[in-house]
Amino acid sequence: MSAMIDVVFLLLVYFILTFKIEPLEAHMTVNMPSPSTVPGQPPPVLLEVKILPDRYVLNGVGLTLDTVERTIDDLTRDDRSQTLIIKVGLNAKQHQLISLLDRCEKLDLENLNVLTLKY
Repeated sequence: MSAMIDVVFLLLVYFILTFKIEPLEAHMTVNMPSPSTVPGQPPPVLLEVKILPDRYVLNGVGLTLDTVERTIDDLTRDDRSQTLIIKVGLNAKQHQLISLLDRCEKLDLENLNVLTLKY
């Protein structure tokens, strides 16, 4: 009987030592940017909207949702594929993000990135 216990413990140690945890991020697809076709072309201008509990901040300027929509519409009128980065504060309300995403969809924006701020 003790030989059977030894085998069980040896198998247990073997499986513990050979177990490998795969990170979940390894299965995520990442779209890498393609290199610029024109070497002298300036990088695209990024629009950044921060959603805070009491206001929206577009490129460092505090605005209301309607003003953010009009400003984004003016800035992206020529190029709807321009990148918009939406940074959501930890204390921001969910409806603020949903409202902004609805407005972006209404403006037919293509490249939206949503990030969560750590403060």
